[in-house]
Amino acid sequence: MTSRQGSTQTGPRLARHPWIALVTAALVTLAACGTTVSQAGRRNIESLGEGLGSGPSSVAGPSVRPDTTAAVSAGSAGASAPGQPGSSGASTAGPAGPGGGTAGLPATIAPTAGQAPDVPIKLGFLNTQTSNAAGLGASTGSTISPELIIKALVDAYNAHGGIDGHQIDPVIVETDTGAADWNTVYAAACDTFTEDNHVAAVLGYSFDYVDSFEACLSQAGVPHLDDGYNVGDVRTFEQYPMLFSLANPSWDRNYLTLLEGGVATGQLTRSDKIGALISACPYDQESWHNAALPYIKQAGLDLVDTETYGCASGASDDGTLVAQVESSVLKLHAAGVTKVIGEGPPVIFMAITAQSQGWQPSYYVTSWTGGEALVTSGLMPTAQEVNVHGFGWLPSVDVAATDQPAPDAAAQRCLSMLKSEGLVPVQFNDYFYSYTTCDALFLYQAALQATGGLTQPALVTRAIEGIGTAYQSPVTLGGQTSFGASKHDGPINYRPWDWATHCSCFTYDRTTQSMPA
Repeated sequence: MTSRQGSTQTGPRLARHPWIALVTAALVTLAACGTTVSQAGRRNIESLGEGLGSGPSSVAGPSVRPDTTAAVSAGSAGASAPGQPGSSGASTAGPAGPGGGTAGLPATIAPTAGQAPDVPIKLGFLNTQTSNAAGLGASTGSTISPELIIKALVDAYNAHGGIDGHQIDPVIVETDTGAADWNTVYAAACDTFTEDNHVAAVLGYSFDYVDSFEACLSQAGVPHLDDGYNVGDVRTFEQYPMLFSLANPSWDRNYLTLLEGGVATGQLTRSDKIGALISACPYDQESWHNAALPYIKQAGLDLVDTETYGCASGASDDGTLVAQVESSVLKLHAAGVTKVIGEGPPVIFMAITAQSQGWQPSYYVTSWTGGEALVTSGLMPTAQEVNVHGFGWLPSVDVAATDQPAPDAAAQRCLSMLKSEGLVPVQFNDYFYSYTTCDALFLYQAALQATGGLTQPALVTRAIEGIGTAYQSPVTLGGQTSFGASKHDGPINYRPWDWATHCSCFTYDRTTQSMPA
């Protein structure tokens, strides 16, 4: 593993991402096709695992209910994330709000027909497997499996009264990035959740957005609190009103954050020759045409070429993606592009191919790609990496560990709960899955506090929409989120990040900006 100054972890920081399932096999395909891959990149292909993305976060979270605070915080001392400066290991509790909710949350919703408090509830969780990575000798580097994290957090809740008085019966279903057809995998998962177990909600990380899965949950009346990256566009939330994205914005807001950030910082100007690398997925195409292109026109930017690669629906799409990206590089280069808009592993594939052609454009990305994730993967050639500019809301993904704030209340609460069950995260993926699972549980708990413990889907949905800006996430920048009737994606702030030569790493601009509404 290539060591990078300014990064304190001992292994590659690998995590889950909308394009993750394609990365390992696709990079191997790139090498097999004769594309030049750096020596460091070749070494790190073996440890890439599931892809780019997340690690420890460091922001405040919702208060623990009075009947659970003492027990889950007892083991918090010394549970801080590696590489996080200023961590005290302290766990804090906030004041109770109306109806038993945390301060600032909506008052208890009047009871109606629905599951009463103190009745055990089934909650669904997706346990992501990465058989395509393992088959190539790759590893995520995780020391704790997602399933163990889920079970530990559930046990911590149940040992201290459950979630707002409900004992949790977890229904854990495996999904696999290595499956040839992800629709089939997610269809089986939905059947298990809705027909076999009748879960009250599905919580936590999902490795991709699968429309048929959301349609199935919606038809069954099951809320989905999703902490994955790919969550569709704004119309997705209109179509599926019980879907909430906790850690990431819609595709529309992602594009607007990137473009507005680029213009505001003077990095995207009218004199630039801009190219775009986008997917053929319907939600991506709609967001590009409904949000990105109108902004590009309004700002007077010169978009000289747009290249489209296929919409991945399974690991069988690996080879096709590589060929499409390689072809796109040739076309963008020929069109005189100097700055490229893109996201995720396709940007890595593009950079590897561009380096072999002696072409060094600038790249504009967001937390969906992550600067620190690029550095610690070691896969992008350094000569290309220094030209990456980002705009992000996930500190653990965006910047070097030394540039991140210390874990605060929500992260410490999460770590305390895990430690009370004998689990201590070590590697970045351990922290990522821990924090995203906690995120969904914490928000669901906040919703039940507002409903008085009732789990009826319509009440839970209304409660989350009524939270506004009161809920703080263990994942997003500053922990700040906002939910409402017309806003089901939580993040609200971002910071620009860029390459810093003094540490050979990515660091934040210290000015926090508001994301587009």
